[in-house]
Amino acid sequence: MKKLCRSAEGALPFTEVEPPPLSSERTEALFLKGFPMKIYPVIHVECESQTLRNARLIVEAGCEGFFLINGGRNLSLIYKAVRQMYPNKFIGVNILGEPLNRLASAVIAYRGISGVWTDQFPDPESEFSRVRNRLEDKPKWFASVCFKTQNEVPFDKIREHVERANPVPDVLVTSGPGTGRAADPRRVEEIKKWAIKPIGLASGVSPENVKSYKGLVDYVLVATGISKSWTEIDPEKLDCLMENVRK
Repeated sequence: MKKLCRSAEGALPFTEVEPPPLSSERTEALFLKGFPMKIYPVIHVECESQTLRNARLIVEAGCEGFFLINGGRNLSLIYKAVRQMYPNKFIGVNILGEPLNRLASAVIAYRGISGVWTDQFPDPESEFSRVRNRLEDKPKWFASVCFKTQNEVPFDKIREHVERANPVPDVLVTSGPGTGRAADPRRVEEIKKWAIKPIGLASGVSPENVKSYKGLVDYVLVATGISKSWTEIDPEKLDCLMENVRK
């Protein structure tokens, strides 16, 4: 369906702009599976026992997987323990603060990893991208676009940023303006308009507002809205969020 946009020249009040065709990944996600919204809780890793405890709560709530975010404490060893416990679950990692070139080693070190979430804008020439593309069973790349840790993107520049990112990762991950702060659904909708890949949302999602993003995003990466502290998930909040997603 064509979208109406204002003419830059002003000769006509509006010009018709055709959004890009959807990629096969996004077509499958949105249409064949009936607009799913996968919930991937995020565990802020403190130690092995804490990570396994929270992983169990996530699995018991019916989530298809989760992400581990490092706290600078032997994340690779903890990942191995969690993977051994849950060999068939989606388990991704986000190694905070690491540049893309240094993340290349993580793709190899984390055997069986399902996904890697990067804070940086996706770069097809990065060592991370090259190493990942050489792997036979490459992890899904969740790349941050129009994200809270990056420079703020004005609304009228969203299209430009999304189109630059489209060819590179598997999932475009956006956020609200800060940790625990909800994203404006209008900005998410604008990202969706120009994205040819599935869309992830990572900040400010809660049991109360998750319905606002149904039909706009394919993945929700959530921590604050389902937690009782920085490192501990609240099972009641998680159950409530999952119940609202299923309605």
